[in-house]
Amino acid sequence: MEQVKVDRVKEWTRPRSVRKVRKFLGFIGYYQYFIQGYSQISRPLLDLTKQAMVWHWDNKEQLAFETLRDKMVSKPILQQPDFNKTFYLQMDASKYGVGAVLSQDGGTKGVTPRKRHPVAYYSTTFSLTEQNYDAHDLEFLGVLKSIEHWRPYLIWMKEPFMIETDHKNLMYWKSPRKLTGRTAQWHEKLQDYNFKILHIAGKNNTPADALSHPCDNEHELGEQQLALLPESAFLNLAEVEDPALLEGTLASAHQQYQLWFEARQEHQRWTDDQGLWWDVDQKVIMPPDEGARWCIMHTYHDGLTAHPGQDETIRKVMDHFCWPGGRTWIEQYIKGCTICQQNKNLTHWAKVPLYKITVPSDALPFTQIAMDLIMGLPKSQGHNSILTIVDHGCSQAAIFLPCQKTITGPQIAQLYYRHLYPWFGLPKHLILDRDPRFTSHFSRALAKELGITWNLSTAFHPQTDGLTERKNQWVEQFL
Repeated sequence: MEQVKVDRVKEWTRPRSVRKVRKFLGFIGYYQYFIQGYSQISRPLLDLTKQAMVWHWDNKEQLAFETLRDKMVSKPILQQPDFNKTFYLQMDASKYGVGAVLSQDGGTKGVTPRKRHPVAYYSTTFSLTEQNYDAHDLEFLGVLKSIEHWRPYLIWMKEPFMIETDHKNLMYWKSPRKLTGRTAQWHEKLQDYNFKILHIAGKNNTPADALSHPCDNEHELGEQQLALLPESAFLNLAEVEDPALLEGTLASAHQQYQLWFEARQEHQRWTDDQGLWWDVDQKVIMPPDEGARWCIMHTYHDGLTAHPGQDETIRKVMDHFCWPGGRTWIEQYIKGCTICQQNKNLTHWAKVPLYKITVPSDALPFTQIAMDLIMGLPKSQGHNSILTIVDHGCSQAAIFLPCQKTITGPQIAQLYYRHLYPWFGLPKHLILDRDPRFTSHFSRALAKELGITWNLSTAFHPQTDGLTERKNQWVEQFL
């Protein structure tokens, strides 16, 4: 077997953190089907990834690491290329390099197709100049480097080989682009190859992803955020005489409430440091001073931060300050911010306000009424239903008349005539649901002859007769 095919895996350095162990297991686990006894061999390394496990590296972990590493570069993991089968090139490009795995189908066992077998591994780092390329250029360069490395295998294939990547940055080159001198050379080199590009999920591209990152921590240190000047190098600039700055406002508030802080210092375990009081979580404690709180909101919400929203403002302020009820106070402040409310994205449909049935201001009692029936009640003194008549306009009073379930339109008119007409006369407007007793020919003819206007509710819309429905609920609850 050619040494160049397996150098990248054989030179894999010992993991020195849980993250490195997980990266190594992710690469090995993709081919665990070809490693006999994989679960027993990898058990010491898998135990290291548990949260409750204290990091350690002993002989059994080193043996498991070396065993898995050696098995990845030996048979049956690697196999000889078969030029009658389709090649699959899995590649992934990071900021620092490219990793690729060239594999082929493992044949069939009976009628079941076997997993792919890797043919060779490839990994290389980008030069300092190449690391400054755009993301789509880096992906294109990664494809080109992988193909050129395996040129003897992939050149002039009758059937196209498959390039599998989990980045969609290559889609940038799907559209016509104005080529530079560099990209024109890349395009010229690709003309010798017959290939297709397939986008796959990131979880299926684990081997190439592991090979595209360096094993050491040299490049990772370059990505860490470092403070060029330590906090101890800065003097406290909080001056009471400068209220325009947040520091000056806080210093003034803390000086004004000095006795308030001292009374609570021992119980709350607060500390005084250069004019500011801090809690055990190293957050500045805010006294009950509205001016200081408004100054904080001006700095973290109204100023250059450009109204980041409720959640982001709460997170930023509560990371540095604390006071009782602070979260609620900030929420109320943002609810009263005109700019935030004007630019707030409404994620729900605006509801049309309910239309209130108008009533003349000089309406007499029971000149506009609503009627409904409560049915299905236990029988009492020969009655099992209640006729509800509600004054919809003047007093909203209700009259409940016992009746039978089999009551008809004429009987409803008779009840009204007997119990309401002697005191209130005839109504001018009736609000009813679509009960057949109210919409019968007799009821319609009677209302027409007496000059009474009908307002019928639509189907499945009880809000029209909502006042009567609410009165019915009270009666049913009482009963």
